Amino acid sequence: MPTLEDLRIFAAVAEQGSLGAVARSLGRSQPAVAEHVRRLEVELAVELVIRGSRGVDLTRAGEVLYEHASAALASLRTGIAEIERARDGTEGTLALSASPGTTRHYLRHGIEELRRRRPGVELRLDHGSTDAARLAAIRAGNADLAFISLYAETPGFEQRPVIEMPFVLVVHSDDPLASRKRIDLSAFPELAYVSLGEESSTYQFLRSQMASHGLAVSPAHTVADAETALLYAELGLGQTLAPAVQARTLEKSGALRTLSIRGLPAMPLGWAARSFRRLPSVAVEFLEIFDGQLERWRDVPGVRIPKRNENR
Repeated sequence: MPTLEDLRIFAAVAEQGSLGAVARSLGRSQPAVAEHVRRLEVELAVELVIRGSRGVDLTRAGEVLYEHASAALASLRTGIAEIERARDGTEGTLALSASPGTTRHYLRHGIEELRRRRPGVELRLDHGSTDAARLAAIRAGNADLAFISLYAETPGFEQRPVIEMPFVLVVHSDDPLASRKRIDLSAFPELAYVSLGEESSTYQFLRSQMASHGLAVSPAHTVADAETALLYAELGLGQTLAPAVQARTLEKSGALRTLSIRGLPAMPLGWAARSFRRLPSVAVEFLEIFDGQLERWRDVPGVRIPKRNENR
């Protein structure tokens, strides 16, 4: 009969793609790890993994089991943590995954308010560089909530829209474009565009929108993060994108100007979780605080705030 340990080890094999790597991390032999996977395969009468020279790949049945097993294990970890916090009289842990820029511009005020209300709350931030990395943090139990773009489906996760955020084009104040108020999406191929990597949600979103107009993204520079992209613009090395909520802050220095982009729709942003109903109480309270602070963005041109708790 398969055990909880079988599921834990199978999930680890699925995530690491190697029986040997899991064996080493657990201090066990590779045959012992393989036996846990074999028991599940015998019980379910299906093949779950395909063994190869470079490790293991999941079969379709393995992918289905992994999605459900990882969700169940994450829920179990949450329950155990809740019991331990109640036993020890602590106020819990707020575990979030978001980029540093998102934390600064979107989440900071909510975090500060939660800590004011509950000084004993422990804050754990995972700064995944991509949406996929942030979702992986939830799978691994390192986060309960991830703030991501919601223009694509996220199988195995629930979504809660927060805001539809337009982008602005950021240019140096000496740039020939600086005197303009807006630019057409069709003009992007002519820009010295400073892009984030191809795996970033901003790049993927821009590429999909340009492709719908028969255009292609051809960055002049590719950088690792949004702060570096803004630095390139400050140095006059190109133009980049930024969320419209940052436009006023960026222009205060006098070194930068921002232009609205005709033809580029707002990007939907929001939360992803395994299950919003099963979140720890501290995460639920944080979401309530966060929802109550959304009004401060309503005066940003082009911003739309979906109805509270609207899921898809």
